[in-house]
Amino acid sequence: MALDAVTARALGVRGDGSLLARPDGVPVAVWASSAAVSDVRRVMEQPAIRSAHDLAVAETLDPARTVPAMDAEFALRFTEEWAAAWNAHDLDRILTHYADDVVFSSPHVVRRLGKASGKVNGIDELRAYWASGLEGESDLHFTVEDVRYSVDTMVINYRNQHGRAVAEVLRFRRGLVCWGCGAYAPS
Repeated sequence: MALDAVTARALGVRGDGSLLARPDGVPVAVWASSAAVSDVRRVMEQPAIRSAHDLAVAETLDPARTVPAMDAEFALRFTEEWAAAWNAHDLDRILTHYADDVVFSSPHVVRRLGKASGKVNGIDELRAYWASGLEGESDLHFTVEDVRYSVDTMVINYRNQHGRAVAEVLRFRRGLVCWGCGAYAPS
């Protein structure tokens, strides 16, 4: 089956037939059913879908497609970049790792945003939550102690600027964090 260039790229195939890779070097998932190709073309034609990245976060694609499992290299690179972004206090850089529809929970959400659920929904609420944290903690600094990973989830264990142990639990969908929580050691 011949693919036009836009569809092939969205499927993760270069013009020479080799696989595209994410910035971390992991190959983009590829699937080949004609139904999936049809879905890709339909989604790419929607006005809100303008790039392969937009396509990657679209939920309208073939649910049976193959998505590569997380590996140690991705987990270590992600953690290094994540900690560097936080330690630089660069909110835009931090948020590049999160999906637009991310859900994040933390006991600090209650205090900082007044949400009794302790949960933020979506990138805009996450931005507001973390902006208040960065403003309120000018000495914020994370020291990573270790990283654990599974198929689509990683746990970053670190100490904050107060020496308090924290675990950041992050679930990924297509290379972006779609769900997370901050879990704190008792004080």
